[in-house]
Amino acid sequence: MDSLPENTKILLLSILLFITVILIYFTIDYKRMKVLELNKLDNLFSEIEYEKLIAKQLEKVPKEIYFIKKGMQQKLQKIKVDILNINFTLNELLT
Repeated sequence: MDSLPENTKILLLSILLFITVILIYFTIDYKRMKVLELNKLDNLFSEIEYEKLIAKQLEKVPKEIYFIKKGMQQKLQKIKVDILNINFTLNELLT
């Protein structure tokens, strides 16, 4: 570097310093962004797990409704039979 003029040395050193500063800045910024994105990704995974849990709980609801409906239909059938028995008994008593 002795053959280069003094201004060229200063210019090259300035450029080298500038490039070094930019590299350091981008490296730090990359690490910061990586941490932020990993946090966002973790949040998304947490939300997905929560939604899966809700989906499993909601799968049980139709089965419960079916069993309640079936029980209700059996009770209604029993009530209908009892009404028919009462009606028949009243008809027999009145005739």
